[in-house]
Amino acid sequence: MFLTTVFSVTVLCVAVLGSEKNWTYELISVESTSSDPDIADIAVSEKRIRRGLYAFSGFLDFKTDLDDTTTLDLRVYRSSTERDEDYQLTPFVIENEILTNFINFHYKAYIMAAIKDCAPTAPQYDGDYEFEPPFAKIRIDVNECGVPTDGFPNLMEYGMYKIEAYLRNDIEMFLKIIVRLEQNL
Repeated sequence: MFLTTVFSVTVLCVAVLGSEKNWTYELISVESTSSDPDIADIAVSEKRIRRGLYAFSGFLDFKTDLDDTTTLDLRVYRSSTERDEDYQLTPFVIENEILTNFINFHYKAYIMAAIKDCAPTAPQYDGDYEFEPPFAKIRIDVNECGVPTDGFPNLMEYGMYKIEAYLRNDIEMFLKIIVRLEQNL
C-alpha cells in the first residue's frame, strides 16, 4: 500500500509539475538608466529579431572597479492587465545583496550561461571558482539576448511581469524589463 501511494504521488507530481514550462514569454520593453555615466553607463533596449521574437541589445560599462560596497536589488512584479497600477510584488525578490554574493549565487546560477553567447565579454567563472572583489572595470556588450528563464518555475501565472534591477554604489543604475507570459501551446 505504501509503495502504491508513493508511486501515485510521484506520478501525480510529474503530471502536474512536469519537466517543461507551462509558459512562454514575449519581451515587451526594456529601459535602463545610470545616475553617472562617467562612473558606470548602461544602455539597453529591446530589439525585434523577427515577427514574434524579441531580444535586448546594448551595453553595460563599468568604468571603475566595484567592491562589496556595491549592492543589488531585484524585484519581480506581476499584473493580469497592462496597467502600471495593477502590478503586485511577487516572491521573486533579492534585497540589498552585496556584489560578491550576487555574482557567486545569482549570476552564476541564472544569468551567466544564458548570456554566454550573446554577451561574450561578460565574465564566465569555471566550476567551483568563487568570485572575490574587486570586480574589475569592464564593458559588457550585449547582442540579441533573450530573457534568461532557466531557474524560473515550470508553472507560473500568465500575465505581465515587470523585472526591476538596481545596482547601487557611488551611483545608481536601473534596468527594467517587461515581459508577457502566455500559455505554452
